Amino acid sequence: MKKKSNGLLVVAAASAIIGGLALPANAAPAAVTVSPAGPLARSASSVSVTVGNVPAGQGIYLMYCATPAAGTRPTSCFGRGVWASSDSKMTAQGAVALDGALALPIAIQFTPQGGAAVDCEKVGCGVFVRRDHMGPTDYSLDSFTALSFVPVIQPKVEVSVESGRVLFSAQGLKGKTLEVNFGARKLSRAVLSDSLKFYVGNAKAKSIDVSVSSDQSQLFAEKLKLKN
Repeated sequence: MKKKSNGLLVVAAASAIIGGLALPANAAPAAVTVSPAGPLARSASSVSVTVGNVPAGQGIYLMYCATPAAGTRPTSCFGRGVWASSDSKMTAQGAVALDGALALPIAIQFTPQGGAAVDCEKVGCGVFVRRDHMGPTDYSLDSFTALSFVPVIQPKVEVSVESGRVLFSAQGLKGKTLEVNFGARKLSRAVLSDSLKFYVGNAKAKSIDVSVSSDQSQLFAEKLKLKN
């Protein structure tokens, strides 16, 4: 059960949202494992996080934040997160022992203190790890692990033959790119809306092998008959 933190965590939370600072080239980030890995249920309220590669006697802040700009720390985070440490002096002051999985609160949408509302399906969110207030300018443990949620519309690709042409219909893949293999032809289609339809024709072929993939995941594969 997560212990309540004292005033140190308030200071830490303020430090954790300082952005615009470049990470050092020789950074050795924390080893972070998140369970479940996702896509997460839309009703999920927490994830289990195990953090390794933390030097003995040091502590971390574990937070759920909007994806930061490259080379910066997050500036929009959900609540105060979790303070964990392997330093007995810090655990005596309210830190959780850094010796196992930690429960981190999450949400699809949240409003950080003093900030604008965040929609994690539009900007992306994830698990952010950094040194605690005992090393506020130490970036060696900085780590960000992106999380995703099950979409409202389930990803689906349907393919059908219409008068020698092939109709492709895609749903729930907004923001993705479809890679289509149409016989010897290779095509790409950016999905800019929740629903996309397009035709591909090949009047000379009687049948053709068709496959569709996105993010290296195959969504459709079948040999289609184009003519009788």
